[in-house]
Amino acid sequence: MPQELLKAAQHHLRYAQVQNRTGPFITPYLDVFGSNDAASALQLAPSRDAGLLTFGLNRTVKEGHLDLARQLLEADAKWDAMTVQRACMSLEAVEMLVEFGFDVNTGLIRGAVLLPSGWILNVAAASCTPETFALLLSYGADISNAIPLHYAAGHGKSLDNLASSSRIPMLEYLVGLGIDTNSLDDAITIAADGRGRDGTLLQYAIVWGRAEEAKWLLDHGADPDKMSTFGISARSRVKRLRPDDEISFTAN
Repeated sequence: MPQELLKAAQHHLRYAQVQNRTGPFITPYLDVFGSNDAASALQLAPSRDAGLLTFGLNRTVKEGHLDLARQLLEADAKWDAMTVQRACMSLEAVEMLVEFGFDVNTGLIRGAVLLPSGWILNVAAASCTPETFALLLSYGADISNAIPLHYAAGHGKSLDNLASSSRIPMLEYLVGLGIDTNSLDDAITIAADGRGRDGTLLQYAIVWGRAEEAKWLLDHGADPDKMSTFGISARSRVKRLRPDDEISFTAN
């Protein structure tokens, strides 16, 4: 795909849509997929629109019902960003998507949406294992358009359910690939003026309250005084916090 088309599509819809998300049939419909009732799910699938079929696929992947997910893909179900996020939690699920034509850099082939280049590596770094990340690289995922070390340091609501220090194995793995612990997040551009960037890895850990990850970064050469695009350092961010905040030690 030409790069100009890819860039133009980066703000487009990334999640499947349905006309009536709150309809009374939604919950029982999804429960069929979540319970791994393959016969009922496959009977329902042709009568629903593409968005609902994607919702069903997402539920099966979330629950780990990959045999049913495979049957839905064979029935032409399309994945979206949520499918990919959930698949990243399982090596087998990633392998299944790739088998059905998933492009690890755009997600476009047989997908319902176009994903920004590098997005899947960022998602994997935030919540998955180094083994899953390595698998994506083996499939040709382009790390040059991603900021995985930043996402591993701290990013997104997916971290809410992850214990403090749980991303340290990913940090160790990514640093082992040669990524600098003082790199900026300039591989992504959300707006022409740089809005959407937070700066260094340490700043990501501070913004998302990841104290153990912040300690690890400091122990491995992270500079608390390095400035972001907007001239803000990790140290200055911490000084805005309450003195008793768990992560305030980074200002010392």
